[in-house]
This record gives sequence, C-alpha cells and structure tokens, in this order.
Amino acid sequence: MVIDRPGRRTWRKIFLAKWWQRRRTHIVLFVWAAIYLPGLGSLEIKGEEGRRILPAVTMLQTGNYLVPYVGSEPYFRKPPLVNWIAAASFKLTGFRTEWTARLPSALAILAVALAFVTRGRRALGTTGSLLASLIWLVNAGNIEKGRLIEIEAIYVSLTALAFIFWIAAYRAEKTGAQLWLFPAIFLGLGMLAKGPLPHLLFFYGPALAVLWNDRKLSLLATREHGIALVIMFGMFVAWALPAFLLSDWGRVARVWSRQYSGRVSVGDFQFFSWIMNIPRGLVYFLPWLPLALLQFDQPVELRRRHYALLIGIAVPAPRLRNRILLVFVVLGCIWGLAYGLIATPFLRKHEKVRQHARQIDAIVPTNIPLYAVNPKYQPYLFYVRAPIRYVSTIEQLPTDTKFFLVQGADEEEAQTTKHWSPSRAQMVLRIKDYRENEEVLFSVPSPR
Repeated sequence: MVIDRPGRRTWRKIFLAKWWQRRRTHIVLFVWAAIYLPGLGSLEIKGEEGRRILPAVTMLQTGNYLVPYVGSEPYFRKPPLVNWIAAASFKLTGFRTEWTARLPSALAILAVALAFVTRGRRALGTTGSLLASLIWLVNAGNIEKGRLIEIEAIYVSLTALAFIFWIAAYRAEKTGAQLWLFPAIFLGLGMLAKGPLPHLLFFYGPALAVLWNDRKLSLLATREHGIALVIMFGMFVAWALPAFLLSDWGRVARVWSRQYSGRVSVGDFQFFSWIMNIPRGLVYFLPWLPLALLQFDQPVELRRRHYALLIGIAVPAPRLRNRILLVFVVLGCIWGLAYGLIATPFLRKHEKVRQHARQIDAIVPTNIPLYAVNPKYQPYLFYVRAPIRYVSTIEQLPTDTKFFLVQGADEEEAQTTKHWSPSRAQMVLRIKDYRENEEVLFSVPSPR
C-alpha cells in the first residue's frame, strides 16, 4: 500500500502547475503566430511606415542615432525609439525587408500576451490570465497595428506592460521600488516612442481608480514613486537634450509646440472627422466590446473594480465566456492564415510604391550611389537597390555624381546647373507617385 504523503501531493501540484504553465505559453505562441506572422512581410510599406523605416536605414548608414532623418531633413515630430528598434532589427537579422521591419511590432504584441500569462497570473488567476492574453491577441486594433512598423503597436504594448507589472505588484502587496520601478522603465520607453504625455494618462487613469477604490492614494506620495517619475522623464531627457543641441533647437521647439498645441487647438477642427473617432475607437476593441454587457453576475465589489478599470470586457458571464472566447480565437487564427495565404497575393497586384523603385533599379546600377536632393518623404526609396545618399541642394552634390533624383519643382535647376560644366545633367526618368508628387531622375555624363 502506497501512502500519498503531503510532500508527494505538493510535488504533484508543482508538476501540474508547471505543465499547465507551459501549455498556456504554447497556446499563446500558437495563436500569436497564426494571426501575426502569415504574410507579415509580403505587402509593401504603407502609411507612416516609411517614416519609421527610412530614418532607421539612415542611422545604420551614418552612425548618427541621436537625430532621425527623413530624406535630408531632421525628423522631430516623433522621438526615435521605433526608428532605433527598426534599425536594430535590420542589424541583428542582417536583412532589410518589410518582414524584419515589422517583426518588432508583432513581438511587442507577443510580449504583452506573455506578460499576462506569467506576470499577470497572480492578479488574474491561471485561467483569467490566459483569457486576458487571448483577448489581447484577438483584438482588431492590435491585429491591424501589430502587423505594421508604426508607433502604435510598440507604444500601446509598453503602456500595457507598465500596467501589468504595476497591478501584479500591487495585488501582491508590494510597495516602494518593487511597485514603481518596472512601470517607470516601460513608461520611459513609451516617452521615447511618442512623447511625454498621452500614455501617462492611460496608465495613471486606471492606477488612480484602483488606489482610490482601495483608499491607498498615499502610495503616490512616496519617495520611490518620485524616483520613478525621475527615471521615466530622465530617459526622455537623456535623448532629447543632446539631440536638440545638435540640431536647430528653435526649429525643434516649433515642431514640438505644433505637435502638442495641435491636440487642443480648434483652428483646424473638423467636427465630422472628430466625431468619427468614437466609432473608429470602438471598432478597435472588437470583437470583445459587446461582452462588456455580460458581467452582471459578478460580485458587487468585483464588478465595481472592473468598472473602475474599464476592463469588464475581460470577465464576461462564466458560462458563456469559454465558448465565446474559443470561437473568437479560432476565427482570429483562421483570419490570420487566410489573410497571409489568400488575400496577400491579391493585394500585391495593387501595390503603389515598389513599382517606382523597380523603374529606378532598371537604370541605376546597384554599385553606384543615387543622390536624392531634398526628397522629402519618399517611401519607395526603401526599395531602391543602389545605396541612397541625401543632400539638401543640388550645389551639395559631389563632382563624381552619376545619378541624382530631384523633385519636379527643381527640374529646371537640375537641367541648367553648371555644377558639372561643360557637361549637363540629362533627364532619364520621370516618376509620379501615388500622391501625385513628381520626381525626376537625372544622369551625369562622364567628363570627356
């Protein structure tokens, strides 16, 4: 007869807990891979992706990681964290493609999902943390932004990580540095992604709601919280101060002033565009938003906390929860696979950017530098195989220039310049991009 001693039962529980922990991680990895990886690098860059990628390429070429550049001009509308991340991805993988550019956004989404099932388990429980992770992954907003190299996926993920680490420490009754240090680091990185303010509102809003509900607002007045504020703002200042000093700080100040005043100014206010932000924002929370109405069988105290945190959608009615969650997760995986395998080949037929690079590649050899004269924002330059060099004016072009690109407005100057006298530059290609902007490619004959 074998006696089931307490020690044996303890080890059995530990083994089962570890087995379930691994399985939960495997589930999260599978769902993430099925939704976010298929066709990730198949489509050309679009929207604002070029403003994250082109500065990264320039950073790798010049070694200047402090001041991001779009074309020949410094770009200070957003801090450079996403540019740094894209550059790191290119450097570490050894490939400069859409896939390696977008992978960091997908990994940021994955990092939050894994944080839910590991760090968030104490606050949400074993099953609750898995549900929260899957809800995070199967979310319209995350699916859209997590497949692009734009600011939102990384920025929102950093904010989410800050709150997950904070609420986990808070529920474990941690105080001092254990409560505030990791959130401060993630929030500091968030400042380097988009600037010093918006994400702090999203973090401190629910944090204040929790502290107020538990009558622990005094935790905000501790020395450790003050140090955390110094850390998060110090991370931003550590980049901003030297970057501004190396640039035209007056121009930088005007750019940042417009960025922040534009958020509260009514000068360019358009009511219809503003009011449409509400349905667009709600769509980002699909398919989970309707489930916020299914939490009325929860205890009053628990429901009050959920309302305070605005996360009632994560705890719908228990009898419906697992079935609804499973259906949405399966549909999300099917959508990811179908998009990558079926929709992507069709969408590639309607590309608008890559075709211009092919036209240039047919003329400019891959071993000859192509100089772009004040090109502004031209996403197709990412695809040009020849090395790109940026200058601000035609006069700055080197005497050994073989090919250069100018905007349509500068075509006459390019044709008449005596920069290579007695030779004259010759127009070899005219490009009209999808925004109806015109660029002209010139070749410079070799001197006789």
